[in-house]
Amino acid sequence: MAPYLKKVAMLKKSILLVDGFAGPGTFEDGTSGSPLIMCEQAERNVADNYVAVFVNKEKKHHNTLEQTLAE
Repeated sequence: MAPYLKKVAMLKKSILLVDGFAGPGTFEDGTSGSPLIMCEQAERNVADNYVAVFVNKEKKHHNTLEQTLAE
C-alpha cells in the first residue's frame, strides 16, 4: 500500500481508495483488517489527499467499522 500511495501521490491529484468488501475493520483476534490498513497507510503517506470509501453488505459490519474508524 505504501509504495502505491507514494507513486500515485506524484500525480498531484486526489486519491480515491475503495474497499468493496470492507467488513467490520478488525478481525476477531483484534488485528487490523483492510479498512484500517488502508487508512493507516493513507494517513502516513498522503494524509491530506485521499478519500476512502468502504462498502459493507451487512449493517452490523457497517456500524462496527464506523465506530472503529471514529476512534
